[in-house]
Amino acid sequence: MRKAEERKEQKSKNEKVGNERERDKVESESGEGKRVRKRGRRGWKRKRRERSGRKRSRRKKRGGEIREREEEKKKSRRRSKKEKGLKERLEHGKSKPSYLKCRSDELQVYSDKIASCCEYLIIV
Repeated sequence: MRKAEERKEQKSKNEKVGNERERDKVESESGEGKRVRKRGRRGWKRKRRERSGRKRSRRKKRGGEIREREEEKKKSRRRSKKEKGLKERLEHGKSKPSYLKCRSDELQVYSDKIASCCEYLIIV
């Protein structure tokens, strides 16, 4: 008996809620209601972000070894590019890039230049 009564109460509650929703729809369509239904693409950025995150996690699950191998490939590719560029530079008679120059070499060059300019050097 009690279950049947509870079911009836629940049904009446649901009907009330449904009626309220219908009323809100009508009000929003007429433009008078306080509650206005929002239309359009809501939350599309968030969904996209979640999707991209999912891809990333899938890649992680593939295994650490594969990821490490990929990183090694990238590093070696970078290294070979640098070396290739260096060879070309040196072939064309250009100077070494600054990150490869040794400071002591530079000082030696400068001291040679000074010595060639001046007849005598006074080293203090």
